[in-house]
Amino acid sequence: MTVFKAFLKILKKNKGTIIFYTLLLVGISYFNFSTIESTRSFEQVKPKVHIRDNDNSTLSKDFVSYITENSEIIEIDNYGEALDDAIFYRDICYYINIPENYFDDLVNGKEPSIEVKKVNDYNATFAERFVSRYIRLVDFYKNQVNNQEDLVKLVRSNLENTVEIEMTTKLDTMGLLKLSAYFDFANYAILASLVFIIAMILNSFNDLKIHRRITISSMDYKTHNKYLLLSNLSLSFVLFIVYILGAFVVLGDTVFTYHGLVCVINMAIFIVCSTSLAMLIGNLVTNKNAIGGLINVIAIGSSFLCGSFVMQQYLPNSVLTIGHIFPSFYYIEANDLVQKIESFSLDSLSPIIIDNLVVIGFTIVFIILTNYVSRKKSVIG
Repeated sequence: MTVFKAFLKILKKNKGTIIFYTLLLVGISYFNFSTIESTRSFEQVKPKVHIRDNDNSTLSKDFVSYITENSEIIEIDNYGEALDDAIFYRDICYYINIPENYFDDLVNGKEPSIEVKKVNDYNATFAERFVSRYIRLVDFYKNQVNNQEDLVKLVRSNLENTVEIEMTTKLDTMGLLKLSAYFDFANYAILASLVFIIAMILNSFNDLKIHRRITISSMDYKTHNKYLLLSNLSLSFVLFIVYILGAFVVLGDTVFTYHGLVCVINMAIFIVCSTSLAMLIGNLVTNKNAIGGLINVIAIGSSFLCGSFVMQQYLPNSVLTIGHIFPSFYYIEANDLVQKIESFSLDSLSPIIIDNLVVIGFTIVFIILTNYVSRKKSVIG
């Protein structure tokens, strides 16, 4: 009880930080989402596609023609950042880059690849069906003719007889996008507020006089850490409730759907992990100024590298590879996977369960390291 009272006393001094980051999370999320109109209309529209043909063969030209017939072709003046921006702002949902000699290599039995960039929605899935359908037919008929002109005729003949596929998904794709985006950005708010406050509170317990009193008391370091962990989890629970209420303000009833429930569970597991990380930092670092700098590095760094500010699907592979060292990566990946679930089953939830198990693994490691550090510091120097 003494530990808990001291914890609450120090917490009161830092309540402004909690309020600031809560308002930041809700405010930025509300501002970003207020311009997005959620829609439940399922009227079929042509996907917006940009295609670049570096092959210029008979097959590639017919392929471009086929995609053009079934898509809305969007021109982009420059590549690089302009292309990434077009995908990010959903000016296009699918980008196709046909390399040189692609269809020649495909006809000759090689396994060439087309460069593709896409957004995560049903329009991009629709566009991908057109691409894969054409390429599968080329691969199927390639041994039946001797030139590309005849191959085009066979492919076209089959395409004209193919029954049109209608997308019947009833997912609120925009609502799910906003759901995952809110919980993704919560990564930064949780690390910047919760971890900072807990680390600062624990740092106060590391004051030399207080540390010596604890060391000579009848309470061993494991019991002391247990009380601190329970106190920290109490703060974590309050912050968790506040962020869920913020999600309701921003997202409405979406939070109470099965998709929302999965994101809430993801956040609960991540908050426990963040609490254990804060305890480790609070025990390792004794300088309060250093704690502030370290938390900024962890919060901002993991948010950039793991997809909190920019969705993981838009980040380079090299960045994502580095992001794997943070529990934030698996928390954010689990939130992003929620968008793709059309029906809930063990198979559809398995990737999310695995991500959460990894986060739990980080939690266990942080707790073990915290106890190890506390045991080493339990001897008065």
